[in-house]
Amino acid sequence: MASNWSLCGVCENLQITKSSVVWCSECGEGLCGDCKEHHSISKGTTSHETVAIDEYKNVTDGSLANRANGCLIFCAREKGMKKISLSDESITNVINNKLSTLAYVTTFGDKLFYTNYTDDSVTCCNYHGNILWKFCDTSVLKSPFGISVDHDGNVFVVGRLTHNVVVISPDGQRCRQLF
Repeated sequence: MASNWSLCGVCENLQITKSSVVWCSECGEGLCGDCKEHHSISKGTTSHETVAIDEYKNVTDGSLANRANGCLIFCAREKGMKKISLSDESITNVINNKLSTLAYVTTFGDKLFYTNYTDDSVTCCNYHGNILWKFCDTSVLKSPFGISVDHDGNVFVVGRLTHNVVVISPDGQRCRQLF
């Protein structure tokens, strides 16, 4: 279901229209002032970090991909990966699978690349969530943390536990360790 990120998702479900003041990536929705307060004290969501909507619009954190194809791509943790349209602010699902709280995402052309800290993998998929390839080689990459792609489609990933940077070929078949 698509929703408008500038409106409070909880209030929208109650057929009330209120502007969001914060965004919760773990919940994958915006929250108004009242819902933000409840969200911060509720047992199930007290550990969720939120970001002010004004800051969220300009986020450059690894959990958001660069603006691509008129949209922003972001990891919504338990709710998978989502896409925000910059034209109408609607939110749609890209991937429904639960993602790690330390997942990072980037884009290149018509491809998305994201890390999975828990299974030491890097996945390439299209904007519909269809997996094109998955790289997992713990002899060179453990706990992938940051991710970037150069203009040739080579994927650069930081290995947190391997203390290195690995370059993965555009087809996901080859890799080499930079340092």
